[in-house]
Amino acid sequence: MSGPDLSKSRAYALRIRDALRGVSELRDLQFEQELDAAGYFHPPSRTQATKNTLRTIFTKTGWSSREVKAIRGIIRALVEQRGSH
Repeated sequence: MSGPDLSKSRAYALRIRDALRGVSELRDLQFEQELDAAGYFHPPSRTQATKNTLRTIFTKTGWSSREVKAIRGIIRALVEQRGSH
């Protein structure tokens, strides 16, 4: 591999590194714990899949309309939980 192929591979490796760093930073924010406390994860059998989806959403650019709806649901759950205290 040389020239443009090497540049593409390096760029891809850097994007993966940045995405993994983003997942680590998300864990530091404890957003999953906040969402759990707000009752966001339902049904319980889908909790891990939902968490995986959220990690994917937060570590990429160019959200789809479905991902925007998920973010709105997250914000709504957190706001309603805060308002109930």
